[in-house]
Amino acid sequence: WWWAAAAPRGWVPRRAGAATRVAGTCRVLRTGELLVIAVQSWAAFRLSGWEIEPMTAVGVAVVAAAANLTPFVGNGLGVREWAVGLAAPLLGGYETDAGLAAQLTARAGDALMAVAMGGPALAWIASRRIAPAPGAALDSARP
Repeated sequence: WWWAAAAPRGWVPRRAGAATRVAGTCRVLRTGELLVIAVQSWAAFRLSGWEIEPMTAVGVAVVAAAANLTPFVGNGLGVREWAVGLAAPLLGGYETDAGLAAQLTARAGDALMAVAMGGPALAWIASRRIAPAPGAALDSARP
């Protein structure tokens, strides 16, 4: 998170207030997130067998990010796929099936990455020993 703290100094003028620096940092981080989602969408369309233009991938990323903000379903499960599927004809002239297949491919990639990273992380957390708080042993020895 050190780079997030350094971002306002590089992209927002120094004379701007604290709220402006925070808003600038949020804008920079959100733009970076959208670019990562655009690359993921481009790769998912390619893996699904469809060619996609870079600007179409950015449009798909915006639709996918908006669908992820849906509050009634965790992480837009199912909502993201259908939102991109229904927006695919409008964004790049693709069929609805292309958007659905690409987003399901992206979701499978998300699941594989979660398992690949979560398994070792869980093993590392389970192997850690947390030291007792100072004085905890003394408190348990009292009658």
